Amino acid sequence: MWIEKGRKRQVRGARGTSKDAKALRAAIREARGERTDAEVLWCQDRLSPVLRMVTRVVLGAGSTIGVLLLVALAVVSPDAWPDLLLVLALVVGVGGGFVAVVWAFDVGLEVRADGRLVRSGWGGIKEFDLRAYQRVTVKEIRSDDVDQAFEWGD
Repeated sequence: MWIEKGRKRQVRGARGTSKDAKALRAAIREARGERTDAEVLWCQDRLSPVLRMVTRVVLGAGSTIGVLLLVALAVVSPDAWPDLLLVLALVVGVGGGFVAVVWAFDVGLEVRADGRLVRSGWGGIKEFDLRAYQRVTVKEIRSDDVDQAFEWGD
């Protein structure tokens, strides 16, 4: 989205196929019109609440296990450090990777007829006024011929 020439803002998190990107573009065109009602023109739901709950459990358990392993490093003999560091790396790598993937894809978007784009995710809820921008584009990210993700901005 262009605020003015040379100043851009990207809103990431939209996912789907080329068909979804076309529907999103159409909703943006309509939202930038003169309507004032709050009807939802296009919507992308967030991921499953069960998956978000599991992710929070993994994050909490991984943090607890990580702290306990760090405390154990201070207590055990130096001979056991390599094993503890390996376990710590596995916990951080697997647990952190899972949380990072869910965090990246757990984004909900709504385009409303009154010109608002509402983005909700792990970082909170943010609203953008699509009419305040000189230009709004939807950029598709191609990945083979499978379903294509897309992102906002240039």
